Amino acid sequence: MGQLIGNHDWSKTSLGPANNWPQSLQTLLSVVLRSKTPMFLIWSDPAVSFYNDACFSTLGSNGNYPVAPGKPVSEVWPAVWRIMAPQIELVMLSGESATQHDQLISGEIEGRPGNMYWTFNYSPVYGADGQPQGAFVTCFDTSQKVNSLQKLQESEKI
Repeated sequence: MGQLIGNHDWSKTSLGPANNWPQSLQTLLSVVLRSKTPMFLIWSDPAVSFYNDACFSTLGSNGNYPVAPGKPVSEVWPAVWRIMAPQIELVMLSGESATQHDQLISGEIEGRPGNMYWTFNYSPVYGADGQPQGAFVTCFDTSQKVNSLQKLQESEKI
């Protein structure tokens, strides 16, 4: 993903050329791209999304991975965005962090239709003016935990 971002023509986006990006965006993007934990970085208005290779390998490409730099999450992963959008808005308006536990995501997973459960942690990213400019989102797959709990509950009913 780092290579795709580096090769993308950002001058045609709301962010403009990468060498003009705010330091906070550049720093967090570097963290996101190097992490093995699935992460998103949502920046500015209109929202531009960045995500790392861990997101791609876990959530599936949905055919968008090679062309996704700079596109909104709503276009890249619509099922994920339906869950994330209200929290992103809350974080951007309030400047406070938020968490969603064990959210069901239905859609393409690793290239196949399926369901997964995720916990999302949202943190505001502040610009030079001290106002939220974006949201930093870490994602944790909790499918195994949720599925195990569901099986345990079903077995207790028998």
